[in-house]
Amino acid sequence: MSDLIKTFEGHSTHVSCLTLLDDGTFLSGSHDYTIKLWDIKTGSLLKTFEGRSAWVRCLAVLDDGTFLSGSDDYTIKLWDIKTGSLLKTFEGHSGSVYSLSLLADGTFLSGSGDRTIKLWDIKTGSLMTFEGHSRPVTCLSLLDDGTFLSGSYDTTIKLWDIKTGSLLKTFEGHSAWVYCLAVLDDGTFLSGSDDYTIKLWDIKTGALLKTFEGHSTYVRCISLLEDGTFLSGSYDHTIKLWDIKTGSLLKTFEAHSGYIRCLSVLDDGTFLSLSCDSTIKLWSTPLSQAKAETKKRKMSLMDELVEFSYLPPSKGFKGGPLFQEAEREWKCRHK
Repeated sequence: MSDLIKTFEGHSTHVSCLTLLDDGTFLSGSHDYTIKLWDIKTGSLLKTFEGRSAWVRCLAVLDDGTFLSGSDDYTIKLWDIKTGSLLKTFEGHSGSVYSLSLLADGTFLSGSGDRTIKLWDIKTGSLMTFEGHSRPVTCLSLLDDGTFLSGSYDTTIKLWDIKTGSLLKTFEGHSAWVYCLAVLDDGTFLSGSDDYTIKLWDIKTGALLKTFEGHSTYVRCISLLEDGTFLSGSYDHTIKLWDIKTGSLLKTFEAHSGYIRCLSVLDDGTFLSLSCDSTIKLWSTPLSQAKAETKKRKMSLMDELVEFSYLPPSKGFKGGPLFQEAEREWKCRHK
């Protein structure tokens, strides 16, 4: 069975960023200056948002039906998903906006080519600037304790306190640009770099725990699955599936003809990939295949049980003695 499920076509050049919505749709940003809204199930292009004057680098969806986009025009824009209207423009960076991360209190973080990270209030604008990186800030990842991580062209990852703005820790170990981060639930995180590797770190101690090697060039995106594995996308045109615990490379996905720029895992274990070949692809994984098989098996068993439940009225309704007897028989057959 092919791992590739579907291809979404509509952008005219590199697709650089993606964010999922709760209604089975997603947004994609591109170097064609547009943002597009897609239906995952049908593959249909639902809407195109135009109004950017440069490459779209990052996206983030809010809970109120709006979303943010960051761009090479140095601004962040707020959009209404339903109407497609541009609601607000946030200005303050003096370089490309590479990364956005939403906080629960109506604020958000942005990482920029101007080497800073800014904290913004959706309603009022800029609140605070974090300075410490010596080169562009490419990626951000929030932790649950009021801190966040930032990765940079300066090869380092930094841990910050959101409330105070203090720099708490610097992680060093990569030998080239750090381009992506992913935080795990066990107090560790992953980082992908232009040194061709992915590294696993302990947040508390700062220790480098493991290095994953297998890509032949830059690693530009990472996405976690719930079964203890993760995906990495690279400029070698491949996506790789890794086991976090063992460090083993489990699978390589190949179908794109350009650099892989972004990955996003869906609830069913499938994932979307974005590429410089101007396409977006939907893939299955061992996790999604296992989930689909489990769902199919449950539906089949439920159908059998439902047959037992619809006994003729003369012999008792669901919940009656005959139904209970049928249920016991069903359980014996499926031990």
